[in-house]
Amino acid sequence: AGRYAGKRITVPVRFLVGDGDLLYEEGIEGEPAEHTDDFQGEVLHGIGHFIPEQAPEVLRDRVLDFFGAAQGSVAPPR
Repeated sequence: AGRYAGKRITVPVRFLVGDGDLLYEEGIEGEPAEHTDDFQGEVLHGIGHFIPEQAPEVLRDRVLDFFGAAQGSVAPPR
């Protein structure tokens, strides 16, 4: 119910979750797919809730991949 009930997310979505997160349940990484047109979910094994602190390189790589795929390429960091 609510204003967005029955609406779809039409922009690309990338969902990352650590399997050590207290809120993690097996299969959660795929649940939003039914509401989106372009969805990718991934479980990061051995990572908890604070992905930027616990796996900054992994997060960086996933973000660059995501935006590179969305825009065709990503400029190298300066």
